[in-house]
Amino acid sequence: MVSKYYKSYKELKRDNRYGIDYQIDARILFPKGFLIVAPHGGTIEPGTSEITKKIAANKFNYYSFESLRAYGPDYISLHITSHLFDEPECIRWSKQHKWVVTLHGCNDQSQKVYLGGLNQELKISVKNSLREGRFSIADDGHKYGGVHRRNICNIGKNRSGLQIELAIPLRQPKVFDLISFYIGKGLDTFLKKYGKTN
Repeated sequence: MVSKYYKSYKELKRDNRYGIDYQIDARILFPKGFLIVAPHGGTIEPGTSEITKKIAANKFNYYSFESLRAYGPDYISLHITSHLFDEPECIRWSKQHKWVVTLHGCNDQSQKVYLGGLNQELKISVKNSLREGRFSIADDGHKYGGVHRRNICNIGKNRSGLQIELAIPLRQPKVFDLISFYIGKGLDTFLKKYGKTN
């Protein structure tokens, strides 16, 4: 595996072929409150694309950037860090939604969900919902803060969103439905409280 992080979409596009090395899967019915984004889907951070689409269900729009590269000795991770992620379609749609929620996977064998981003009310709403589902939460003092102003989660209309980092055990197929349900429930609760005022 080659550890190479790209610094821009232009750089990634230069080295890789759309439809062969990567693809974009997006469903934008019309701009709504939330856009759920998996910037590191497919084989970059496995499970994040699937969870993103399950959270979106029929309620929210989603965008998923997915690596199609198979793991092997020549595998290159098509990773662009969140504050440098500038794929034009993602940027365009993110700016048309009030809030952006990003799904990530970290190389952590714990059972933790790490919450970040600049929207404290959104973070609290999702934290409370995940706790109902008995998930272990870290929402402060970790390295997945998601506080950079150019982080994808913070470029929606309200300039503050939510970043969710899931440990490896929480990105297994058997957990997809459960964790998606509680994240989605937290988003619904937030919308009922703040959707008309923000």
